[in-house]
Amino acid sequence: MKEIADGLYPVGATLPGEAELCNRFGVARNTVRQAIKVLQDRGLVMPQRGIGTVVRARNAAPRYVHSVDSLATLFEYLKETELRIVEVHDLVAQNEIATFLRSRKDARWIDVSAIRCMRSKKEEIISYSHLYVPEIYAQIVSHMDGLRRPTYSLLEQIYHHTVSEVDQQVSVDEMPAEAAKQLGVRSNSPAQIVDRHYLAEDGEVLLASHSYYPPGKFTLSIKLRMITP
Repeated sequence: MKEIADGLYPVGATLPGEAELCNRFGVARNTVRQAIKVLQDRGLVMPQRGIGTVVRARNAAPRYVHSVDSLATLFEYLKETELRIVEVHDLVAQNEIATFLRSRKDARWIDVSAIRCMRSKKEEIISYSHLYVPEIYAQIVSHMDGLRRPTYSLLEQIYHHTVSEVDQQVSVDEMPAEAAKQLGVRSNSPAQIVDRHYLAEDGEVLLASHSYYPPGKFTLSIKLRMITP
């Protein structure tokens, strides 16, 4: 942790592999894995499939935990909504998008742009999203239109892959033109942005999404508890 804070491993750098860390510190692999897990829990690093453990922050995040009983609880509101596909196209991960997807460069993905509307009032659109699907899981795309449950459930249904973790980040920015058109709001008006990465047990990104919400359409309610040192 000190070496990350001191800049020896800057943000975006990859930590040494398990074998090197074992030799350096004279410890077993299990000890190294536990230490990496601590760094990951504190928001300092994240695993990237095919790359290794990548530094994501120089200093530990505040030690609060947002607990949700299950993924079903997190996405319970979706049962009142319906997904509608706007456009689908192939994507080769490069530069910023590769970083966002936590993907190696030149990996092939499918970019699905879609709206989510209320089932009871379909003209009421609550979000516009880009759903990023690894090409190897392309079969789920044909099942997305009209979906009334979480998209990740298709991975479990078709490929029997279990999503073990969802990494969610919420921010505020200006509404881009493509999203504004679908949502019926002005370009550059305020937008709530929700990024999600759906992860397998080994850290593989099974699905990622980048969603825009007009103000008032998305509320995040959080209960925080302090972790005892």
